[in-house]
Amino acid sequence: MFGAATRSIDSALYHYLLDLEIRRAIRYSHFFSICHVGLDQLHDGDGSVPSTVAEILSETVRETDVIGLLNEQTVSVLLHNTEIQNAFQVAQRFRTRVADQTFSSGNVQVRLTASVGGVCFPTHGNNAATLLLRAGEMLATAKLHGGNQVAVPLE
Repeated sequence: MFGAATRSIDSALYHYLLDLEIRRAIRYSHFFSICHVGLDQLHDGDGSVPSTVAEILSETVRETDVIGLLNEQTVSVLLHNTEIQNAFQVAQRFRTRVADQTFSSGNVQVRLTASVGGVCFPTHGNNAATLLLRAGEMLATAKLHGGNQVAVPLE
């Protein structure tokens, strides 16, 4: 299921595993967080940048956490048994790791920054659609405020 270079999965499998995690969290009264990571700059090239971001994130999280490529612009990470305060700290590491990396875009080496939006189950939503929507809203908020930052709900 996971390659040697990265352990990210496609969107359909990510959604399936998220649904399973929600059922598990409800059954056992657990919590978890979701972080959406999006690049602040548009990038050209061969489309490998999101996969490279997923590889960077895989070096930052536990082996049991789930990394999914939601689309061409967003990588999502499901952090098991992680409350929002800890997810915020992990998201800051994501942001820093991306900013420290050099990416290939065509024949050019570029530096990129990322914004991260995070939410926690069940505090910020109790179903997949709500959690993914709110994480996307938090990602948009981080980008709207200049990018290269993390946004989480205040409540």
